[in-house]
Amino acid sequence: LKEKHEQLKTKYFETQSSLTNEQKNDLSKEASVLHDQIETLERKQTLLVKLDERIENLNKKLDKEKEDIKYLSTHEVSKYTYRKLNKEEIKERVLNAASILQLEEYLKRKPGALSGGQRQRVALGRAIVRNSRLFLMDEPLSNLDAKLRVQMRAEIIKLHDELKATTIYVTHDQTEAMTMASRIVVMNKGYIQQIGTPIEVYNKPANTFVASFIGAPAMNLLNVTYKDGVITFSDGNTLTLPKHYLEEKDLPEEFILGIRPENIKTTFKEDKDCYPVEIQVAELLGREYYVHTLFGGIDLVSNTEVNEKLSMHDKCFIKIDKEKLHFFNKDTQMRI
Repeated sequence: LKEKHEQLKTKYFETQSSLTNEQKNDLSKEASVLHDQIETLERKQTLLVKLDERIENLNKKLDKEKEDIKYLSTHEVSKYTYRKLNKEEIKERVLNAASILQLEEYLKRKPGALSGGQRQRVALGRAIVRNSRLFLMDEPLSNLDAKLRVQMRAEIIKLHDELKATTIYVTHDQTEAMTMASRIVVMNKGYIQQIGTPIEVYNKPANTFVASFIGAPAMNLLNVTYKDGVITFSDGNTLTLPKHYLEEKDLPEEFILGIRPENIKTTFKEDKDCYPVEIQVAELLGREYYVHTLFGGIDLVSNTEVNEKLSMHDKCFIKIDKEKLHFFNKDTQMRI
């Protein structure tokens, strides 16, 4: 193309005196097209050179990684052979896992004929039959109905005790975490918030996220001000702290006060340190009520036993257990 381009230029300069304007324009256009084609090819050539360099670098890196690989000897490989079980032992393990997971009647079915919850139980069964030393379970009960979830929860606890195997169990259900774990790792957006036993995480949450995540109903979190041992809520109500808090904690002028619902008593009898409120919602759960009231600028939830009938718009009193308070920094959200 370059050679042809040079020929056109030579022809143009040698014969321009004898060429018509139309012929000159045709030659100029042809030369322009050739010039564009040459530039395109040169750009492609540059890219190819860069690509060749990249491929060469990758090959060098791959060769180096191959050199670093340590291959097992034949003797070492022989230690990792599969365990061969006889048919009776295989059948016994399968039937035992099916019995635990209530899958006996589905053993002859194909996966396509099983429901989502049944498939999840089958996946759990595949782990059980291996008698593994380590189990990793990623929300294994999420697709089960409420009754079967409770039953399976108990079975997994028993299974863990029988197999003595370490189990890493991922769940968004804090009830599963509290009832099944020996240690809990609470995470938020990929970051660890707190590590501890269930009772440690519940009684001493590290920050407001853990406080609101662990426990049902969630902990009440109120923005308050503090001066000379007295807490003032946003609605003007006050609470005097016991003396030991003043010695143990250096509380700032503003912080977040945490109160668990079960540490708030709802009653129709006025008593010392009670606050008058009106019931917004009373959720009856059989043996207890979840009572919602407006207090401290929030929808305050209390967990109250069914000693007397509670209804919406009833006038009553709440009493806060001062010995069960939680304090959090307003800026960092961390426990004080």
